[in-house]
Formats: sequence, structure tokens, C-alpha cells
Amino acid sequence: RIDASSVYHLVQPLGKWLIASRVGVFEEEMRGEGTLVPPGDVPALARALEHAISARPSGSAGSAPRSWTEIGRATRALYERASAEFVARRSSQRRNA
Repeated sequence: RIDASSVYHLVQPLGKWLIASRVGVFEEEMRGEGTLVPPGDVPALARALEHAISARPSGSAGSAPRSWTEIGRATRALYERASAEFVARRSSQRRNA
């Protein structure tokens, strides 16, 4: 399972249509640049691929490429949020146990 991808940040400025799972950076930042599918939903992925093949949608050119420093900061922030949420969830589960 991944929540971020440097490939996404590299491809984004090229304006290509993307198909990705509805998680992390993909859900947070993809706005009209592709199709998001629920994680693990094979039929939804198949429909998205079928649509991409038949309609050949095109994305729109994105903003200027991000630097590796910006990509690193965004990825680190995502992992820190996920870690904090995990710790909070575990604490809550322990209190309720």
C-alpha cells in the first residue's frame, strides 16, 4: 500500500491522464487530471481502464514541475500525518479495550 508517489509528481506537470487509487496524495491533489478508484476495487479499475482506452481522455498541462525538495516535504508531511493518525487510533483502541 502506498499513499504517495514521486512518479505522480513527475508526471503531473506533463498533463497526462492518470488512473490511481483513491488514497493519499492522489486523492488530495488529483483534480480533473484522471480517474480515482477505490483501493482494491478491481471492477472499478477495469471500468477506468476501459474508459481510458475508449475515450482517450487527455489531461491538462499542470503547473511547473516541483522540485525534489518540495516532493520530499510533501511526502514527509503525508507520512507524519499518517503516523499521527495511527498512533491516535491505537491509543483510542487501547482505552476502549
